Amino acid sequence: MDNQPLGNEYLQQIQASVTPKKSLLDNKLVLMIGGLLLVLVLVLVISLILSSGSTSTSQRSKTLYLQLTNLQTSSTKYQDDLKDSNLRAINSSFSTQLTNSIRDLTAALKEQKIDVAKLDKKAKFYVDQTKHSDDLNAQLTNAKLNVILDRTYSTSMSYELELILNNIAQITAHSRSTSFRQTLDNIASNLRLIQQSFDDFAKTS
Repeated sequence: MDNQPLGNEYLQQIQASVTPKKSLLDNKLVLMIGGLLLVLVLVLVISLILSSGSTSTSQRSKTLYLQLTNLQTSSTKYQDDLKDSNLRAINSSFSTQLTNSIRDLTAALKEQKIDVAKLDKKAKFYVDQTKHSDDLNAQLTNAKLNVILDRTYSTSMSYELELILNNIAQITAHSRSTSFRQTLDNIASNLRLIQQSFDDFAKTS
């Protein structure tokens, strides 16, 4: 009877010495699993970011092509309807610059494995740009009927160019191709000059 407390005390000492070791092993296991999960999450996030950036750049590049070609159509359509000779000269230069920009962009997109002749006309970016162009032409036609085409045209073209320049800036920021960025920079520089000409005309009209 006198030995029972000693036996219980001995068992408690053994249990106390074993429990911390088990707890320590459990903590290490939890940390290892947590670390692995964190690495997997980071890899997944980085992959999604890279994939998203690539898709966005491709879509923006296709949108840019449509922006330029749609404006090219508008600039040709309203050339003879412009009353002011200075504005007609600006628009003529604009149309020529758009032609050159489309040519350079088409070649650059081909290097990026994008064939502009095979753009999906049912894609959202294509549908959106088509509607935007239709709305612009409706606005210009209405301005023509109200004999305010010159003023409306110059301000509208300046705004459209601002949209294009913003798009180019976004593409340039995410593109990994040096030659593609250089092409976009050249296009942007030339379009800024035309935009300034439209802005200067709008101030005097």
